[in-house]
Amino acid sequence: MKGGVEKRIHEVSGRLVERGHEVHVYGMRSWDGPATIERDGVVLHGVCPGEALYAGGRRGIAQALRFGASVLRPLLSSGADMALGSRLRGEIQPGAMPPLHRYIGNPFLTWLLNQVFAIRISDAHTGLRVFRREALERMNLKTGGMEFASEMIIEAAKAGLRIEEVPITYSARVAPSKLNSFSDGWRHIRFMLLYRPIPFITVPGLIFALFGFFLMVIFLLKGSVETSFIHSFILAALFFVGGIQALLAGINIAVYSAVLGYGEAGPFISWLMNYHSLEWELLAGILLMAAGGLVGLGIIRGWAVSGFGSPFQIANAVWALALFLAGMQVVFSGISTSMVLLNRGEEQE
Repeated sequence: MKGGVEKRIHEVSGRLVERGHEVHVYGMRSWDGPATIERDGVVLHGVCPGEALYAGGRRGIAQALRFGASVLRPLLSSGADMALGSRLRGEIQPGAMPPLHRYIGNPFLTWLLNQVFAIRISDAHTGLRVFRREALERMNLKTGGMEFASEMIIEAAKAGLRIEEVPITYSARVAPSKLNSFSDGWRHIRFMLLYRPIPFITVPGLIFALFGFFLMVIFLLKGSVETSFIHSFILAALFFVGGIQALLAGINIAVYSAVLGYGEAGPFISWLMNYHSLEWELLAGILLMAAGGLVGLGIIRGWAVSGFGSPFQIANAVWALALFLAGMQVVFSGISTSMVLLNRGEEQE
């Protein structure tokens, strides 16, 4: 810790130490000797590069639970379970936050978090957070990276905690930021997908699959697919196969999330997590593959009857391909789900 960071730490910790509070600081070690030392009443913990956010959150929380951080009580006197310092409601000094983060990244991720998890906050990625000890014990915090910021908000919302925001002043950094705009932003979105794969992936996939399937049926009923609607027919098949893929991916993520304890398994996911249900999924996939194979055999039979000339059965070929691919997707999705469930340690009814 050097320069402005050390100065800010002394500004804040000095007053807390004077009042009898214990202060723990986590950051990259810049000294020789033990990983944990004490300077001026502040306990410094040296961690590896990239671990500061996680360590400061998880290990610092552990210390707070152990020693009882009474410094939190006056900050939560309004009755809130968790308080956030909002930079967007307060003052952001010139150069403190890049325009991409201030006007696009942070507002978008905060809006997405609010919409998906029914939260009403203005700055989901602020680093200034305080919470009651009993509120912390109700949050199921597990992650070890940038996702920790989103996880804390999501878990607080799931636990029904009261969250309040306080406008703060965000000053410019002395050292350059270590954030990677796009990769870090994607990590937050990916984590939200882990909690809510059904509305994000499964439902859109189901809509696309049904749209493509019924569009293919309509074109077949109209007739003359090869001469009038072949390109639209192929596009409909693409919607069908792609929708099935998204549908199954969302289901697999939902199962994975439930097994790890992030998301809650609804009735359908709970049913699917039963091994007997997985057998039905495998059977459905095999039947789809068989249907596609039968259509393909019909094409080969027609080709043989015509003396192995030039077959003109593009519509049937597209049907065969779409059904067979969909069946393969269902089969391998079932296998993937069963692999995730191997170590559940529960007997399947």
